[in-house]
Amino acid sequence: MVMLNRIREMMLDPQAGWDRMARDPLGAGVLLRNVLLPLALLAPAATMFGLLVFDTRWNPQYGYSLLHDRAPAIALATYLLQIVSVYLLAGVLYLLARTESRAPPFLAALQVAVFGSIPVLLSGATLVIPFNVVISMVAMMYSFYLYCMGVERLFGIRGSDSVMFIGVAMICMMILSGFIGGIASALGLL
Repeated sequence: MVMLNRIREMMLDPQAGWDRMARDPLGAGVLLRNVLLPLALLAPAATMFGLLVFDTRWNPQYGYSLLHDRAPAIALATYLLQIVSVYLLAGVLYLLARTESRAPPFLAALQVAVFGSIPVLLSGATLVIPFNVVISMVAMMYSFYLYCMGVERLFGIRGSDSVMFIGVAMICMMILSGFIGGIASALGLL
C-alpha cells in the first residue's frame, strides 16, 4: 500500500514525489520488485488478451493481425524488453550525468528511470485495443516531464538544462532501442 501511495503521488503531485524520493530513496530491489516488475506486466497482459480475443478475424487495419500461437512469445518479449529498457535508461542517465561532472549514484538514475516510466507503464493496460497507443504517446510526454523533474531533484541539474539532458538521453535510448529491436526481430522475438 505504501508503494501505491508513492506511485499515486508521483502521478498526481510529482514535485512532492521527487522531494520524498530525494529524502527517502528506495533500494534497487524494492524498485524492481514493487514497482517495475508489476507495472511492466500491464502492457504484455493487455496485448496478449487483445491478441487472443481479437486475433486475425478482427480487421487488421484497426487491430491485431497475428496468430494465437505467437501471443505468449510477444507478451514475454514485451515484458522483458520493458524491463531492459528501464535499466538501459538508468545506465544512460548515469553515464550522461558523469560526463557533466556530476556523480549521482546509479540508484538515483534507476529511481528516475523507474518512477519516470510509471505513466508509460500504466498506459500499457490500455493496449488491449491497438488504437489506444495514442494514450501511450500522451503518457510518454508526461514521462518526459517526470524525467526532467527527477534529474533536477536527484541529480541537481538546473531546470533549463534538465530538458536538454533528458532530450539527449532519449536520443541515446532511441538508438539503443532500435539496435535491441533489430536483434530481437532477428531472433524472431518480435
